[in-house]
Amino acid sequence: MKYTEFDASDNANYRSYYQNCLQMTADMTPFNLLSLRGEPAFVKRAYGYGLCFHQGVLEEGKIVHFCPVGDWDSADWEAIFDAEYPAGSYFWGIPELLMKKWQKLFGDRLEIEESRDDWDYIWYTKRMVGLQGSKFKSMRGARNQFMKNYTCTEEWLTPGHFDEIRAFHRKQEMLLKERTSAVDMVEFDDETFQTALENWDDEYLYGTIFRVDGVVAGVLINEFLDENTVVGLYQKQDRSYNGIAEYISVSDCQYLMDHGYVVCNIMSDVGSEGLRDAKMHSNPLVLLKKYKITVKY
Repeated sequence: MKYTEFDASDNANYRSYYQNCLQMTADMTPFNLLSLRGEPAFVKRAYGYGLCFHQGVLEEGKIVHFCPVGDWDSADWEAIFDAEYPAGSYFWGIPELLMKKWQKLFGDRLEIEESRDDWDYIWYTKRMVGLQGSKFKSMRGARNQFMKNYTCTEEWLTPGHFDEIRAFHRKQEMLLKERTSAVDMVEFDDETFQTALENWDDEYLYGTIFRVDGVVAGVLINEFLDENTVVGLYQKQDRSYNGIAEYISVSDCQYLMDHGYVVCNIMSDVGSEGLRDAKMHSNPLVLLKKYKITVKY
């Protein structure tokens, strides 16, 4: 197969493959992949064998293969591995269902390593709106305290807001760099944000601006995957407003539930201890497990 550069003009074609995956991981959405085309991953795309493939480059120059996208059940995996993946081939972000299919086919030909830092966190929108039970006590209290202390208004994000939210984004990114050592996470977050604005598509992206006293206090951008599912591409909030993160999460899930969306994938924690704590604090319905796999022979 020949891997080539790609852009947003291929999103519709790629999405037709992506929607056939039994598990749609957040890493592989059309807009997340657009964010990975430059440094440091330099991801490229290829089509073949009835599937879509991506490969990139690790920091040490090693080739990394991403999750093949399409109908996994109809793929001839033995032919694909024999032709495309010699010994030493390395995969990242392989979801559990595909890992088990490969494990059954290839056995000890594969070295499989759990990749906890890359697991996706999955919300059920109705559950997040209700915040029922003791597991949600802390989140419920933070959201209610925010609503008691502040009057928050919400606006639909449009290109007319881009300059304003870029300024908000820059400020929040600087503050984030001061309190985290996960520089890669911050840089990818920035790349995702810029990619979404530069390739804005009202059909598959939506955003909300949250204001307190007319000032931007939070912004989110999500990507529609199908009629049931969205991925949370980007969320930033001014944490000087206590409880704003919880308020934004519940408000967005209310919007999604009202429009028929059942599932919201809020992506991985990329190994950030603080981000993991925050995501686990939201009591996700499911953790979508992913794995690193190396072909041994």
